[in-house]
Amino acid sequence: MTPRATFLALSSIYLAVMVWVWVGVFAASGLTHFGLFAVFLPSAIFWFGAGWFVLFLRDWRLPLPKAVVPDRLIMGLLAAATLASLSHYIVLGRIPLLTAAQSSDYLEIARIRQSINYGSPVFNYLSPLLVKAVYPVLTIAFFKRSRTGLAVLALLLGMAYGASLMQKSYPLYVAIPAAAYLGLSRRFAAAACAGAVACIVVVAMATIANPPGPPAGSTATLPVRKAIGAGLAHRILLTPGETVVQWFDTFPAVYPFEHGCGYRFVALVLGCRFVNNADLIYLLTAPEYVSQGLIGERNAAHFSEEYANFGPAGLAFSAFLAAFAILIAAVLTAGLGAEIALSINAPFIVILTSSALHTTLLSGGWAAAIALSLILLGRVRQPHR
Repeated sequence: MTPRATFLALSSIYLAVMVWVWVGVFAASGLTHFGLFAVFLPSAIFWFGAGWFVLFLRDWRLPLPKAVVPDRLIMGLLAAATLASLSHYIVLGRIPLLTAAQSSDYLEIARIRQSINYGSPVFNYLSPLLVKAVYPVLTIAFFKRSRTGLAVLALLLGMAYGASLMQKSYPLYVAIPAAAYLGLSRRFAAAACAGAVACIVVVAMATIANPPGPPAGSTATLPVRKAIGAGLAHRILLTPGETVVQWFDTFPAVYPFEHGCGYRFVALVLGCRFVNNADLIYLLTAPEYVSQGLIGERNAAHFSEEYANFGPAGLAFSAFLAAFAILIAAVLTAGLGAEIALSINAPFIVILTSSALHTTLLSGGWAAAIALSLILLGRVRQPHR
């Protein structure tokens, strides 16, 4: 698959999921923010068109590493990832999902989940990399080498670790790249199995995290929790757009535009105080949870961060940044083949519906997944039959 074709496929996925987000915006607020949409969409079309034109002039392709990574090294990486996952439980002092399963108090379960997110700084960065990059790439690597047993083991270990951290998206981050790779490789039954197991795990997690009845001993009025199926459907289809509306309604009506201070690395250069905008939105929009001692973030589609910093011009800038990042990803991974290039990159493009671009690239694992793929999924010694 050429970089040009890879970029076109990834761009199509990006534009589709961004339209999905904006449909949610319009569903939540009508045409109130149509002017911002009129800035973003033409900018996105222009910059992605420019990227395709650049590749039309010269279809760059990154040479793959010549060395063949032996199976035993990949097994060693799987062992190291498993050891790191177990170490996380030791640091936490428990397996969070199992602890939560023993409680019927919604607030207690929320605090258990919060203790994971605001626990060890090392694992706050390491656990997303394990779930979003290491386990998925190792699973695909074993499938590509026809080591099906080890592939299934890596898949189940990654999903189990992700589920234990009580983030409903984590098992999907492990399963979706593997399912996509298997589907694109025409191994449809295996792809369906991976997807089905992931869905079962997510539903089980939602059941544990949303026990019936009010919090024990609480008189606070909390939002009514929907039935699990309706709640998951709403979370997938409408919540990304609703969260963007919260950001649009907050800047600059409640808080002024940050002018770069909403980025930690830019704030250091500018000498201003870093402002975590996702924290601000949470404090503003979830007072009923804050009053119960819960803390969190309201992460939104990637262009929300640029909007909060630079206003409508930030929307156009965000389209450029996304096009550039996807262009680089296409050039780097096209040589791995369509199955791997799409399986590795597409999930991170979907993540942009609820995460800032720089977060997705760095601590979110996209750059790590690409780097690991180039090392482990490039040249493979065919197994002896």
